[in-house]
Amino acid sequence: MGQRRSIQGWRILVTGASQGIGQSLATEAARRGARVLAVARSENLLHELCQQARSQGFGLDVLVGDVTSPQDSLAHAGRDHCVASAAWTSW
Repeated sequence: MGQRRSIQGWRILVTGASQGIGQSLATEAARRGARVLAVARSENLLHELCQQARSQGFGLDVLVGDVTSPQDSLAHAGRDHCVASAAWTSW
């Protein structure tokens, strides 16, 4: 198995970070020293994510946003990497 690359200090935006894979990715990246901006529509779930991270000794920033909204599309500015984990349905 290969070595893990250090992500210490990387600035990473994770969409869909309030639950599921996005939440796991945001948590693990923050645990490994990245500066994470966790974005999702659910303010309550983002708040819980932030509290859990702090209780485990690391932090991350949260932003309530919707990837389908043009007004929210600039949330990734100033980030090194973006993980698009948000899901949406179109009818």
